[in-house]
Amino acid sequence: MITTNGIAILAALAKYYLLCRPQVQRLCFPHHRDGRSTRKHLSKLVRAGLVSKHSTMIPYPSSGSGCPCYYLTQKGADILASYYDDDRFKAVNTKSPRADMLLHWLAINETRLNIEEAIAMHSDINLLAWYSEWQTIFQGDEKQYYLHPQFQTNPPLSCSPDAAFLLEVNGFRKVHYVEQDRNTSGVRRIAASKAPGYDELRRRNGHLEHFSDANVESFTVLMVTTHEVRRNRLAEAIDDKPSSSLWRFVVQEHVTPEQFPYGEVFLHSKCEARPLVKPPDEAKGVA
Repeated sequence: MITTNGIAILAALAKYYLLCRPQVQRLCFPHHRDGRSTRKHLSKLVRAGLVSKHSTMIPYPSSGSGCPCYYLTQKGADILASYYDDDRFKAVNTKSPRADMLLHWLAINETRLNIEEAIAMHSDINLLAWYSEWQTIFQGDEKQYYLHPQFQTNPPLSCSPDAAFLLEVNGFRKVHYVEQDRNTSGVRRIAASKAPGYDELRRRNGHLEHFSDANVESFTVLMVTTHEVRRNRLAEAIDDKPSSSLWRFVVQEHVTPEQFPYGEVFLHSKCEARPLVKPPDEAKGVA
């Protein structure tokens, strides 16, 4: 019989798709002093066929020899659907994640966890929705990625955010797209490949198709990167691209409850550091 601890882990994996042990512990067992108890819970779920452990070990802060990643099985999704009497759990992503995407997807979830923790500290901000690139929708008999609009095929033009969220401040609901940069590609290449898609998304008001509850006409593209020099270079590379005013750039370690979203750590393309959102005592809307 599955325990409430097991259900908590399954629900976390249904929500985030892919997590490593420290992230599971952070979400489900923050009171654990070390990872031993969390690993025991995960091992029981793996043996029961409710959770899969990826064969690839990945480097993660504080994990000396590498860390395994975990994701939900269809059997685990069915257990959640039965437990909560909600068939939507049956449609969550249970595919084995690609080995070359593990670090990228874990980084996206790390950003998400940091943003969720930060927003929880502010009573005047609400996180209304979050979508990640691996989430899918069904259109007719065809399965499509929710955040991947294909505008044209010849020449190809599309937009592929890593994630997106809807933030509400003082009644204003604005869409923010996330680009998670791990310093694996050149800044000019990133700017040339990413900017046209977001420019076309802006021109078509495509963000309102992703988030119909948004009531702010524009959206923000939040680029989360590895260090300040990289952040500055990305901003400079985007500056001469169309719709560069949509972009903000921030270092991963600055996405914290102390800095998000009111800290002056979010660079515009002109390399000016400002808050992502104007503090309530300065404005009534979203920056």
